[in-house]
Amino acid sequence: MGYTITRELTRDFATALADTRTALADNGFGVLTEIDMKATLKAKLDVHIPEQLILGACRPPLAYAALQSEASIEPARRYRPIESDRWRGVPPSA
Repeated sequence: MGYTITRELTRDFATALADTRTALADNGFGVLTEIDMKATLKAKLDVHIPEQLILGACRPPLAYAALQSEASIEPARRYRPIESDRWRGVPPSA
């Protein structure tokens, strides 16, 4: 069973990230947080991984509606990996 929506992209990481930000904004989402996994793991563990950025995106009306119907939903909606530039041939997932 898969837990992600996966697409293999032919564009580079920077272009895919810019396109993702545009698509989020076009659909009413704002990026509240950003975690650069490559930089964080390098700084904390001195390890090297491919580019990976976690965007914490939120669409306020949906977030509010979810909280009104189920207050315990909060932990489930925090951070979601949006973009990753993994090894060639391995698709990014969200």
